[in-house]
Amino acid sequence: MGRSPLARAIIVIIIHCLGVILHDANAQTADTGLKQPPVGRWRASGSMHERREYASGLRLKDGRILAVSGHPLEGKSIASAELYDPETGKWSDTGSLRQPRNGGNAATLLHDGRVFLAGGHNNSSAVSGAEVFDPAKGTWSDAGKLVVARDPLATLLADGRVLLSGGINWYVGDGKAYANAEIFDPVTGKWSATGSLATPRYEHRAVRLDDGRVLAVGGYGPAEKLLASAEIYDPETGRWKATAALTEPRAWFGHVKLKDGRVLLVGGYTGERNKRTYLATAILFDPMTERWSEAAPMQSKRAGFSTILLSDGQVLVAGGVADSGAELKSAELFDPRTGTWRAAAPMDVPRRNHRATLLPDGSVLVIGGSNFFGGKCLTSCEIFSF
Repeated sequence: MGRSPLARAIIVIIIHCLGVILHDANAQTADTGLKQPPVGRWRASGSMHERREYASGLRLKDGRILAVSGHPLEGKSIASAELYDPETGKWSDTGSLRQPRNGGNAATLLHDGRVFLAGGHNNSSAVSGAEVFDPAKGTWSDAGKLVVARDPLATLLADGRVLLSGGINWYVGDGKAYANAEIFDPVTGKWSATGSLATPRYEHRAVRLDDGRVLAVGGYGPAEKLLASAEIYDPETGRWKATAALTEPRAWFGHVKLKDGRVLLVGGYTGERNKRTYLATAILFDPMTERWSEAAPMQSKRAGFSTILLSDGQVLVAGGVADSGAELKSAELFDPRTGTWRAAAPMDVPRRNHRATLLPDGSVLVIGGSNFFGGKCLTSCEIFSF
């Protein structure tokens, strides 16, 4: 027996509604990875005694964290240093540098437990002097000087020597970028020249690969031109060679060597000097093939953030600057096993140019940085844990 037109219309409406409900349910299921609740939590820890942006934050062999140098308000150079005790969550003053300086690109934990720091800038000139910190004595001692005064990048080699590459002297013209590279031997206390970079660069990133070579990538060249080029240093020959370039030039990005030996590079910005484009993209460098491959992008565009490898192999990125110029609280986790990102709990304080250090218990200490569009340097610190 046939149904009335009204009945048929009601059935059509019911079927349509069921279809919409099923579609929405399927969409929610497909988006589950994006809608997972943030993982982990942050808690405040003891504040530093000095406001520090671009500081060094190094974990010593006894588990304490050394904060040294940095760039507080009004460009005042910092000589002070302080130590964080994970047991008490408090900072205490330790011996000051012999020479005040801004920045901490060349701060390096040596094999014998001391800390080496070279170069930087003070209020009126670039610094050439180098110093070594002895945690047992809490004092800094002279360690010679760079051939050229500048703010270089330091990388610890497998044999315990320190490679210092590139850098800039902001007091020469509008800033002079260098290709110089040199090596400091902490055993003998002597310096030696080594092969120069193919391209003058500063604020680049460098990482020692599992085979002992050093990958240097990106950063700025002369006239603040962003670089896409990458180079590899071989300690056996003392020479640099070009390797595969980035898909696009970038600076102010994050990087970390994963447990499988690949290098993750993420975020930062690209574009011309007065027209930067902020990035969420991520790429992976395979030392075996010396090629880059695309990885899943972050959920947020960011630059000037912290990047750190966790004990379980995941990568935590936190804070930084959004393309609006405002500092971020947000944090994300990258899982190399799945190649995916997920949201982590946001920090309590938005910050840029801070430092992140892995504590002995596997949690992460974040120190200093700045906010209010870079106008307020911070003493505050916080800890991330699961």
